[in-house]
Amino acid sequence: MNHFKDNFFAYNVVNEFYATEDNDGQDIMLKVIGKDYIDIAFETVRKTDPTAITVLNQAENHTLNWEVNGTNPYQTTLRVAKRLKEKGLLDMVGSQCHVDFGPGSPAYTNIAEMTQVYKSYPVPVFISELDANTEQYASQPDRFLIQTQRVKGVLQAALDSGSSFFNLWGGFPDELGWLGPQAASTPWATGWVEKSMYFEILRNLFKNYAKVV
Repeated sequence: MNHFKDNFFAYNVVNEFYATEDNDGQDIMLKVIGKDYIDIAFETVRKTDPTAITVLNQAENHTLNWEVNGTNPYQTTLRVAKRLKEKGLLDMVGSQCHVDFGPGSPAYTNIAEMTQVYKSYPVPVFISELDANTEQYASQPDRFLIQTQRVKGVLQAALDSGSSFFNLWGGFPDELGWLGPQAASTPWATGWVEKSMYFEILRNLFKNYAKVV
């Protein structure tokens, strides 16, 4: 960290953790070090670079009742985030948000529920991964407008939590997307043609982040 201290302003300190006794086999740090490993990692980052933004990142922690291998990512994230926040170690919760089904994800993303979830975290939410699967409504002529409205709701949920950042993920353009070309889950169609989702993202960037001189 000392080597890159002047190059990075934020750190994804712990990623995809399953901090329960029932899942220690899937979290090697939990298995080897124990439950304190998350706190140790955040304490180390805070001590080494006090100005850096610290992120606790988790998959599928944007829904209330979804479970992965018997663990509720939302409840796990909320519990750990509250503890780290009380210690002054946490700045943001990371949320890997795969809208409307990805492998291991809810089949349909409830935007109202997501807004509720994001507001319940003790710190702002950084959308660390964002894509939107269109397969469920692929036959509809306004397919990409629906996708755009879905993404708009996700971004607004993060903004309402106090977030200042988000990150696209999954391979671009659509034919190279991690869900396959049929999902058309990215902001760009074949040949890097901008879709309405792309322009909605730009609109949010200018609306919420651009500084007026």
